[in-house]
Parts: sequence; structure tokens; C-alpha cells
Amino acid sequence: LSDYEVYQFIQKEKSKIRHQDYLTLVHELNEFSKRQHASLQTPEHIQQFLTKFQKYPLTKLEKLMILNQRPTNLVELAVMIEEQGERFDTAQLEAMLSDL
Repeated sequence: LSDYEVYQFIQKEKSKIRHQDYLTLVHELNEFSKRQHASLQTPEHIQQFLTKFQKYPLTKLEKLMILNQRPTNLVELAVMIEEQGERFDTAQLEAMLSDL
């Protein structure tokens, strides 16, 4: 699941939870999600991301990490892609950043 999907689930289900331990967990997850990109995303944003990133040979996990974390520089992006130095050159990585 993407952070966006977790955030949407929490928003939908939080009124149904009654047990204090779960309420605390939901509260903490909600606060965390608000500080992440998930609270700003929409289904359209996710679809646009997936469309733009089809052209890159990334694994599903790599795409999910990039979607959730939204790297802003090459170093942040590079740590999300396994063997990135062998798979992509700097121009391709910069193109990915610009597609975000």
C-alpha cells in the first residue's frame, strides 16, 4: 500500500475504532501521514506518477518508495533504486526527478 492509501483508510475508519490502544495508534498514524506527502496526494496524482514512470525500468517497490518519499535530489533518489549506478546514468536520474 502507498502512504496515500494508508492515509485514506485511516481517515475513513477512525470514527469506527473504540479501543483506546487502537485509537492511539490511529492518532499517531494520522499525525505521521499529515507530515508526509500522502496527505497532499490524490488518486489523480498517483495515476500521473504511474504514467510518467512507466518508461523507467523500476521495480514496484522502487516506484512505491519514490511515490511515498518524493525525493528532491539525486542522492535521495539514488538510495531508493537498487544498483542505480549500473541501471541508470545521471541524465536518466535527473529526468526522473523532473518527472516528480
